[in-house]
Amino acid sequence: MKKFVLALIASVLAVSLMAATAGAKRIAAPPTLKPDTLIVGLTPPAAGFQVGTTKGTTVVNPKGMEIELANDIAKKLGLSKVVWYNQASFAKSYAPGPKPYDLYFGEETITPERSKNVDYSIPYINADQGAMIRKGLTPVPKSLADLKKLTLCAQAGTTGAAYIKAHIKPGKALYPNTTAIMFQQVQSKQCDVSVYDVPILGAEKAAHPTRYGDIVGRIVTHEQYGIVFQKGSKLRAVVNPVLKGLIKDGTVGKLQKKWLSTNFAELPVFK
Repeated sequence: MKKFVLALIASVLAVSLMAATAGAKRIAAPPTLKPDTLIVGLTPPAAGFQVGTTKGTTVVNPKGMEIELANDIAKKLGLSKVVWYNQASFAKSYAPGPKPYDLYFGEETITPERSKNVDYSIPYINADQGAMIRKGLTPVPKSLADLKKLTLCAQAGTTGAAYIKAHIKPGKALYPNTTAIMFQQVQSKQCDVSVYDVPILGAEKAAHPTRYGDIVGRIVTHEQYGIVFQKGSKLRAVVNPVLKGLIKDGTVGKLQKKWLSTNFAELPVFK
C-alpha cells in the first residue's frame, strides 16, 4: 500500500509539473505576428546602424548596430527566427495604423507627436543633431547663423528636417526621401551641410571618410532613439525589460562602440 501511495503521489506531481511547464510556455510565448519569429522593420541604408540588400519588402544579409541589437532581443525572447522587413518609407514607420512587422528599428527619435500614432520602447541611444559639411566648403560654419546662409539637407520627415524648417530657416534646403540620397547630395556638392542625427553622420563619415568634409558641430536637442511598435502592441511590455537588461549589462554600449566611432561629446555646440 505504501509503495502504491508513493507511486500515486509521484504520478500526480509529474502531471502537475507537466501542466505547469506547459502553462508557463504558453504564458512566456511573446505576442509576435508569427510563432517563434520576430519580424523587424528596417529602412536601410544607415551606415553603422543598418545596411543590407533590399529586395522588395525583404532585407537580405543586414548588418549594423541595430541588427545585432534586434538579434539579441530575439534571442532573449527565446525566438529562433528573425525576418527583416524593408519599410521603404521612413515616415510610414510612425504613421497611424497596423504594421506588417512586430517592431521597427530606424534610428527613430521619440517625439510626443509621433507617440500619438505609435508606441516606443525605452530609449536605446541618446542623439543630438549634427552638421557635416561637404568637402572643400569654406569658410567652415561655426554657428546656426552661419548655417542659415548655406544650402542644407536632411531626410524628409525626420527631426533634422523639422529643425531646419523651424529654427534655422535657410534660404535653400533639400529634403530627400532617403539618407542615401541625402549623402549623395553632400558628396556631389548639391548640399553644403547635412543637418542630421549626429550618430548617423558619425557612422557614415567613419564608413566613407574621403567622401565628405568634417562633422563640424552639433545642435543640442536632447533626442533619444526608441524601438517603434504599433500603437497598443502587447509586445512592447515584453521587449522593454529585455532592452533594459541589455543596456544594464553593457551590451548596447559595446554595440555603440563597435559600430559608431565619433566622439560626439568633443564636437563644438552650435548656437
